Amino acid sequence: MKIKFEYDKNLIDTQKDIVISVADLRDLINASNLNPQDTKDEMYLILQSIMRKNRLQKNTFAVDFDLS
Repeated sequence: MKIKFEYDKNLIDTQKDIVISVADLRDLINASNLNPQDTKDEMYLILQSIMRKNRLQKNTFAVDFDLS
């Protein structure tokens, strides 16, 4: 699986602009062990949660999953 991560440099420009908890990292790792479609769905939910927790605008970053 490949993950392409892009972000808007006008909205976040340093590592201090986003905080990811250990629990979120754990959830992302665990999601990678699911079947491909469930992995994609679960990772999108986790990333949406990270955006919400950091009070980021909806299109601050985009993630594209290549499940092949």
